[in-house]
Amino acid sequence: MSSAPTKRLILLLAVVLVVYFVLTSATVYTAGIRVLQTVKQLLGLKTATPKTTDQPPVDAGRPSLPTSIVYKQAENSKPPNMTRMTLYFADADIMFLVPVTRTIALTKSPIRETLTELFRGPAPGSGLLSASAELGLRDLALRTDGTLRIDLPAQVVQATAGWGSSISMLTLDSILHTVGEYAAVKQAQFLVGGKTVTTLFHGLAAGEPIPVPTLTSGESHLTVYYAILAGSRAYLVPDQTEVARADTVTLIKRAVDQLSKGKKVGDYQLYPTLPGNVTLLGVDLSGKTAMVNFSGEFAELFTMDPARQALVLDSLLYTLTSFPEVEQVQILVEGQKLQKMIGNRNIGEPLRRPQWINPE
Repeated sequence: MSSAPTKRLILLLAVVLVVYFVLTSATVYTAGIRVLQTVKQLLGLKTATPKTTDQPPVDAGRPSLPTSIVYKQAENSKPPNMTRMTLYFADADIMFLVPVTRTIALTKSPIRETLTELFRGPAPGSGLLSASAELGLRDLALRTDGTLRIDLPAQVVQATAGWGSSISMLTLDSILHTVGEYAAVKQAQFLVGGKTVTTLFHGLAAGEPIPVPTLTSGESHLTVYYAILAGSRAYLVPDQTEVARADTVTLIKRAVDQLSKGKKVGDYQLYPTLPGNVTLLGVDLSGKTAMVNFSGEFAELFTMDPARQALVLDSLLYTLTSFPEVEQVQILVEGQKLQKMIGNRNIGEPLRRPQWINPE
């Protein structure tokens, strides 16, 4: 028990400490806490040790999507008596090509109607752009060798005379990616007014048939499906990058790592889809099935908004099935199957690549 003079001395010291801490602290509350802790130490009383958590530190440099988003889950079916197609439009910054699925009345000429819809442009309010709205289709023919002859009207020369290189390249890529969604199309030959041309749009070489791009992953390149925000919703966007040669399992690990990091392209952001606290524990290939084993934090996905859940699952499925060796994906959490539903899909079962991405 302290004597009366000692208590008075401690009280006087406490007043001095209050003045000192108020002058050096951001708030009076903080000052009061610090004084109380100091006085307790002087009186020989124990101070409570703040509880610590096992939560990882927040990575302030890691880009992230909003907590709540609008995202339309990829689909595998189409309505009866309807035709579905995948069209590639530019984002508002003309940096990325965004695949979207459009549904129209049943047609006997799907490739022709697909190009017609591409030239018609994106849906209003989608936040996407298309320069090909200035184009039209004069004729179309698919040869047995897989060459698609795309005949544009003669006025396309005048309509595109003022185009710059960026919009020209994006428009050409948009057409090639769109027709490339049809397995029968291997390359495209462009004509204008029924005649072959050596250049197209802003002087782009077009004298020879142009191979359609393939969004696959291989021993020296990766195709990763990131997220972007456009208009009022989120979309999945494929991004293909050259990487050091490696075996398939190593490349799958790299692809999943990219899904948790995102990618910066100049001043523009491709958002990560996988939560940053999720760790990939391992990858195995069993036949044509990729077994991807995540840490227990993956289960926290089911506390998120359903749209975020669907975005994570779709990005994994599209990214991993970009490898020719992978036809389906089995998700494991700490080595165990998780019998949980995301939309109408049970992640406890092997899942195949959805056919229709980013439905309008």
